[in-house]
Amino acid sequence: MKPAPHVLMFFAGMRTCCSLLLVLCCLPAANAQFSELHLDAGRNERADRVLVVGDHLIVAGLTDENVVDRTEAIFHRLDRSGSVVQTTRLASNRRSSFRAATLTEDGGFILGAWNNTQTTIDQLAFNRFDAEANEVGSWTLGDEELDEEVRDLISVGNDRYLAVGNVGSRDDAFAALIDGVGEVIWWQNFRVPANNFNIFTDAVLDGDELVLIGHGIDDNTTPMLFARFSLGGELLAHRQYLSSGERANVDRSLLLLPNGNLVVTTTYRTEADEGNILVLTLDPAGEILNQFSFGGPGRDRIAASALAADGSLIFAGHSRTPSEEFTRSFLLNVTPAGEILQQRYLSSSNRSRITDLIPSEDGGYYLSGFLECEERLNMMLLYLTADLERPDGCNLGSPDLELLASLPITSNSPGVAEAESIPTLAGAPLADVQAATSIDFSCISLTFDEDGNRTIGTGADTHIAWPPTCGREPIPLTDVDLELRGVPDSMVFRVPVGFEFVLAGSPLVANTVAEEMTVRTVFYPTSAAEAESILRDLAIRPAGPNPPLGERVVISRFNFPCGRQLTGLTEFNYLDTELDVDLPDTTLCPGASVTLDATTPGATEYLWEGTAGPILEVDQPGSFTVRIGNECRTVFDTVNVMLGAPNLVTPELTDFTLCLGDSVSIDATVPGADQYLWSDDAVGPERSINAMGTYRLAVNNACERVSIQFNVTSIDCCRFYLPTAFSPNGDGVNDTYRAEPAVATCEEVRNFEMSVYNRWGGQLYRSEDQLAGWDGRFRGEPVRGTVLVVIRYHSGIDWVELQEAVSILR
Repeated sequence: MKPAPHVLMFFAGMRTCCSLLLVLCCLPAANAQFSELHLDAGRNERADRVLVVGDHLIVAGLTDENVVDRTEAIFHRLDRSGSVVQTTRLASNRRSSFRAATLTEDGGFILGAWNNTQTTIDQLAFNRFDAEANEVGSWTLGDEELDEEVRDLISVGNDRYLAVGNVGSRDDAFAALIDGVGEVIWWQNFRVPANNFNIFTDAVLDGDELVLIGHGIDDNTTPMLFARFSLGGELLAHRQYLSSGERANVDRSLLLLPNGNLVVTTTYRTEADEGNILVLTLDPAGEILNQFSFGGPGRDRIAASALAADGSLIFAGHSRTPSEEFTRSFLLNVTPAGEILQQRYLSSSNRSRITDLIPSEDGGYYLSGFLECEERLNMMLLYLTADLERPDGCNLGSPDLELLASLPITSNSPGVAEAESIPTLAGAPLADVQAATSIDFSCISLTFDEDGNRTIGTGADTHIAWPPTCGREPIPLTDVDLELRGVPDSMVFRVPVGFEFVLAGSPLVANTVAEEMTVRTVFYPTSAAEAESILRDLAIRPAGPNPPLGERVVISRFNFPCGRQLTGLTEFNYLDTELDVDLPDTTLCPGASVTLDATTPGATEYLWEGTAGPILEVDQPGSFTVRIGNECRTVFDTVNVMLGAPNLVTPELTDFTLCLGDSVSIDATVPGADQYLWSDDAVGPERSINAMGTYRLAVNNACERVSIQFNVTSIDCCRFYLPTAFSPNGDGVNDTYRAEPAVATCEEVRNFEMSVYNRWGGQLYRSEDQLAGWDGRFRGEPVRGTVLVVIRYHSGIDWVELQEAVSILR
């Protein structure tokens, strides 16, 4: 049977600016959730909020209508398959944007916007809709001087809604409770007087109280703000959190845990200008219970969060690479204690951001955001299953965030709240416009290897493993039946050092640039056919007479419009026609087994006397032969396994004392030992010791190890020296021969004895008094010529005997 073809997975679109495919083949089954949608209305659009309203989705944000300094709040209504059924915009005098959204108790929804009617003044605009997205009411809060901006909107029951944001003219944060027709029940402005700016960005209902978070800006930092209000508008508690020298930003990142505690996520900027993620667990009064941080090599920021069914925390945001060339949206799933459970990139685009995250009634999650494609922003909508996976199964890689050290954080309560009366004005009009086009950016199947015998793996990457290659044969980077649908912007190949490109028949010339350990070649094809032609012709070969051997990888990267990439790995094992095999003999210890390993660079086949593989376990002595080979050559080698020596005997080394300046020779030879290692790094069984200290000796063989420790002390011993001549002539100089002490300790020497002998061995003098000395006479007569002087004494450690031939000068 012919094997099923493997496929290469990558992302493609159907619109003009991102048209990549000749044939589109979507993987999700009928009625299944989409994985990734891009909403294209022919202009810049940014999504800020997503809602599930009945059987439809509401994605709200702004559009610039392709006019400089002119934006309009806009929302799209989609069915669950991802098709846009309605697009409605807010008719603004100048600039507007839907920044807040909430469901109503009657099944409809309310969108909150800031609406700019003059050059710098914003007002709060609210539009209420029924479940079919028909407008049922609208109103505006504020006047032409306050410059208000709404950032979040939540339902608190009884057709009442809490709006939070900022009053720009005063740099105050505000919280306002309104009813379902826009009447203000209460309005509270909140400020930290030392801050130049204050804003609330997120809110939750905690029983009959309201919890709000946001941030301020002072001269040096961006502190995080916390406030708790009653439903009647009374400020119950407030906090400001500061981390020395760090700047923080808070987006929609407030979670209420089942135990009543709160989780707040913020982003702080480090001294290295990196952005890291800080997660705080607060008690109901705002006291910090726990904190942990995450970060990677770039700037990481959390925009939205959710609580998973298993109690873990889900964070969504974006990460900007250190070069700031790309911004990729990602998801981070952690335990409440900070353990990372999973993390992954979310979008097929490497220029995308997340703005909102909400649960779906089926246990999954919807995420809104936007991406850049050919210098234009499009709204983006993602769906994840309850396991936080894309339904299309695409693996887009990981941001590689790591748990970081805790930060020093302080908190205080410097804020004040002031009530204010805010008028309710007429609402801004709406206008339905032509519905946007939704583009399915789920994974697409491309046939990459028709016979299916070499391509391995699926997802965003492909992996080709070629058979081992002998000699100098060229190695193709792709299979001949490659089918590439679409035109990459460029193709980049990273090739191991020691190899070069072969472009047989290709109309393009490789632009080869040395880059550390690889060679990079970039092609800019003008058509899919030309790209396929290049890939079919492209091969590599050794660049010199001695190519590097072993396993190597060529990395192929295809860059498509809208910042999407496809990566291919071509593995090959470059073999030599020679196999360098010289396996050492080894020792088998009694009662044990030994592992014989014949692993050889470049070898692909091993056979140990009927046992396949490079490893053989043996428990008996003997000779064992292995056959080692590859597609180029076969060789044989034999390993002799010898039975190890019996138990080692511990050397008999005891403590001893040395005279200062003396040395002692030691022989610690143990039968059957093959290695001796002393604690002072000396090796071998024989050595000389001339210093005091503790000495340890380890004695090894292949099967056993014994060790011993002993101490060496030293003392200042008595030492004499014997003069070689004296002149007993009565002149008072050198008339008496004595053994001269070398050190002061000789003054207390015991058992001293000095004897003088003539040349025939006759004793001329003997004394046990070291101070007496000999006058050069025997029985009163002067002695002439040469005599032998012998002294014997105890040095303090042992007996010492010295002899010296002494000349008598007269």
